Amino acid sequence: MFDSDTSDSEEDDFEWPRRQQFLRIRRFLKYLCLGIAILFGTIHYYYVSSLFENDRNFSHLSELEREMSFRTEMGFYYSYYKTIVNENQLKVAISKLIYDRKVEYPKEINAFNRFNIHPEVLIGILYRNLKPWLDTIDPRVCHLVSRDDLKPIESCVGLSEPIFFYLEAIWWLAGITLAIFIMFAFYFRSQFCVQGPWLCVSKESSYVPKGPNFVYPKNQPVCAQEPLHSFCQPLKESGSVAGAVLTGLMYAVNHDNITRVQWTPNERENFAYPFLLLQMWLVTRHLRTHPDEIGALGSQLVLLLVNAICLSLWQFTQFIFLTQVAVFFLMEQLHIIDLKVFCIFLHAHFCGVHIAMFLLLGNEMLKTSFFSAFFLVVSAYGLFFSYLRFKIKRRIHVFLEGSLIICRLILTVALTIWLKSVLTKYFNVQEDSHILDLLYSKLTTYKNFHTMLYTCAPVFDFMPISYFIEVTETGLLPITILTVTLFIYKWFSLPIIFYKNIDTAEEKEKTETPKTANSDDGAVENNNDAKKVKYNKRKNSKNELYADDNKNQDTKNKNDKKNKNDTKNKNDPKNKKDDTKNKSDSKTKNDDTKNKNDDTRNKNDTKIKNDDTKNKNDDIKNDTKNKNGDTKNKNDDKNKNNDTKNKNDNKNKNDEETYRDDDSKDIKHLKEGSKRKIKYDPLVVYLRNIIIDPSIFYHFAQMTAFGILALLFMRLKLLFTPHMCLVASLLMKNIQFPREWTFPRLMIWVVVCTLVGVTTHFGKEHIDKEMSHVGEFSDPEQEALLTWIREETCDAAVFAGPMPLMAAVMLSTRRAIANTPHYEHVDARLRTYNIYKVYGRFTNNELYDVLKKYQVTHLVVEKSYCYGRSKRGCTFEEIWDMEVPALRGRPRLCHRLLTDELEHFFLEYETDKYAVFRIHDYSVRYTPRLYDT
Repeated sequence: MFDSDTSDSEEDDFEWPRRQQFLRIRRFLKYLCLGIAILFGTIHYYYVSSLFENDRNFSHLSELEREMSFRTEMGFYYSYYKTIVNENQLKVAISKLIYDRKVEYPKEINAFNRFNIHPEVLIGILYRNLKPWLDTIDPRVCHLVSRDDLKPIESCVGLSEPIFFYLEAIWWLAGITLAIFIMFAFYFRSQFCVQGPWLCVSKESSYVPKGPNFVYPKNQPVCAQEPLHSFCQPLKESGSVAGAVLTGLMYAVNHDNITRVQWTPNERENFAYPFLLLQMWLVTRHLRTHPDEIGALGSQLVLLLVNAICLSLWQFTQFIFLTQVAVFFLMEQLHIIDLKVFCIFLHAHFCGVHIAMFLLLGNEMLKTSFFSAFFLVVSAYGLFFSYLRFKIKRRIHVFLEGSLIICRLILTVALTIWLKSVLTKYFNVQEDSHILDLLYSKLTTYKNFHTMLYTCAPVFDFMPISYFIEVTETGLLPITILTVTLFIYKWFSLPIIFYKNIDTAEEKEKTETPKTANSDDGAVENNNDAKKVKYNKRKNSKNELYADDNKNQDTKNKNDKKNKNDTKNKNDPKNKKDDTKNKSDSKTKNDDTKNKNDDTRNKNDTKIKNDDTKNKNDDIKNDTKNKNGDTKNKNDDKNKNNDTKNKNDNKNKNDEETYRDDDSKDIKHLKEGSKRKIKYDPLVVYLRNIIIDPSIFYHFAQMTAFGILALLFMRLKLLFTPHMCLVASLLMKNIQFPREWTFPRLMIWVVVCTLVGVTTHFGKEHIDKEMSHVGEFSDPEQEALLTWIREETCDAAVFAGPMPLMAAVMLSTRRAIANTPHYEHVDARLRTYNIYKVYGRFTNNELYDVLKKYQVTHLVVEKSYCYGRSKRGCTFEEIWDMEVPALRGRPRLCHRLLTDELEHFFLEYETDKYAVFRIHDYSVRYTPRLYDT
């Protein structure tokens, strides 16, 4: 596949020390980038921990205040870590998680199945095993903290304190995330670079990725990108370090839009995102590897295990993988990857899903998700229907194949939705039914109770304009757009250059004479079948492509027989003298079917010369001495080349059909000899020669998918922004500026460095804004409520109320609760819907029937939920009026509870913020005990 000449070994010997020097430099740059990644990761560890401490003054809070600072789901997940740590035996703690009755009382649930609590379990087990060692290196230190108008509290710090060990693990994981991110950016580069008019293939890749319809022209060599042979490779390595530094810089200046670990430490994405980065890194490496190596057992095992870990750590991972498989499917349809590579990725996801379902103990939501349905549909396509394609030979095939691609995409989406409904009905699972409602409410005016609870939260709102202003000020958005634009320009301009070079070579052929075998350009001539292909490798000048007629098989057989007879006659001792005398006549007869107009003065022009023969000059010098031996050797060389040509004709037959138009009308015969010029369809040639780097295209498409999700749900900017940082790093590697831009590369680096300087200036303002935030957590009323519950209620009490507060009740008081802040299950949504009727216009008897069903003993009413105001129409009064418009005009139940005495509800505790009601069952009669006086 790669062109070679007789001096390759000499060049290799000459450049071997330089290659060794380059490899040492390359190794140094890798270790340098690893050191940079560790440095950035360590800085990030201290940075996020400092922001968290500044926000809450966490080291000076009591244990109760620290637990209260974990709002909503944070406190809910931390309660499972607390269970693992506080139990005397680990197996008892695990049993309590598998048979949990405190979350949705009186229902018994499996916490491993419903909630992604594997990080809490692993960190808790690690703490239990390291507790003796932690007591020695960082023992618990306690001190009293005085508070204004409140009792002094005891505050303890140290790694031996469970909550600090838990947070320390999260901070280190955040540092590792940035380190992985920088190493990813170091290895993330373009696989191709253009040298002259031809394509250079990275030495890292063992093959040239192309679609099944892409074919190189006959004998067109692809320049191997050897170290120090091309300008591309050194630029890649030096640019990789610069790109990694740029990624770390962009991560820092856009920190607030990339992660929220500093404000919500134990959210699921903070645990899953490092493994998602690792998964995308593995996918990128697989896309740059030969298909035979992709299917290796080791690489497949690593990828499927990482897939399983991602799915078990974060429920939203299934939607990320849905977009990933969709991108793979699109790449296969556009012939960017072949079917084998696509099926290998499907196999990794298939195994990953099953391992994740095992780790989650049969999670129903994953089993009937859109990801599973889409996966089954595209798998069926890959197994049974992938052969329904058109080979691109004519322009009509382009439109037919394009129409088929559009039909396949539409049909795949429709079948996915249908199969999702079938799986939902068959397994009777409605866990993710709210997702379609939420998406439908985003695109239309549809609203219901559950969608309003989501969309009223700012993190689930549309992406605000302020976000685009921020990422533009930091330079992230302009750099990303510039990078994507330059890559797309390079991909789609290369075929135009290729097509122009064919015309240029043909025009040059008309004015120039063919080069002889003695020329110094290293050209290769093969005249056996009247077909010539010349490629100038050393000078890297304009390439010349000659396409000649293929003779009929009968003509080839006649030539072969004739050559054999000539060889026998010349080897006969009787005919040696005649052969010597009639040397020129014999040559003319052998070449009369190849080139009739050759000049008789240039006898060496018709000689077929083997470039791999090292003694070429010696044969020429001794030509006059050994005429008989030379004649025999020349004829043998001719016969060998004839045999080689006949073998290559069979191999190249199918390839010729893929890029030559079989229509005789599209072939114009030239006047010279029997040569003919092939007329290519410009559109077909253009499409066939579009070469797109699969790894780069995947990340562009994945970033686009994340951007669409972020526009709909602002929370998902945490996926979109870091991916933009990753793509922006490509600007510093393989600077993909058009060749028409003739200004020096030094000016390019000056422009890039200037842009980075401006980015640093504006980014410093964002960092200073984060660091200047200083606060202190304090919630005396909630602290008083939790203290009252812990001291005045029995352990068997069951509470119902607002979801964020219920997480704090379960965490700090260890009482059972009827509803949770985890809203990703149909039963959890139904419980919240029924309990939140207290803020609607229902009767007290209707609410009592619901609470009695859940065996609730205490109802907590938050007054801000009852009397709150909102400019967006998000008060519970407006939500219930939208949900049940027939009840408008009735008084709200919460208002009646707080102002009147209602049956079944007895007020036991009240502050300015909370009110606690005891639920009475008047059907039970209590007989007082009589005492004798």
